[in-house]
Amino acid sequence: MTLVKSEIIDIPSPDWWVYIQPETVLDVGEEKEASLFVMPPEKFTGNDSINLSFTPCYYYDPELQGTTQTFVISVRSRP
Repeated sequence: MTLVKSEIIDIPSPDWWVYIQPETVLDVGEEKEASLFVMPPEKFTGNDSINLSFTPCYYYDPELQGTTQTFVISVRSRP
């Protein structure tokens, strides 16, 4: 089994609220979705980005880690 650690690396500013499930457990060959919740400031318009990372680990020994993958999520809001 694999434990995938999820982390929010960077948000546009402290007045954003962003949450992702911190850990997901996968069996061999299994795929799962992780929910990302984003609440920008009330008057946000335009484009911005959120940086996330995902690190796979051996479930029974989380010190055994694979390569961390980073992703940029684009957030767009139009008035």
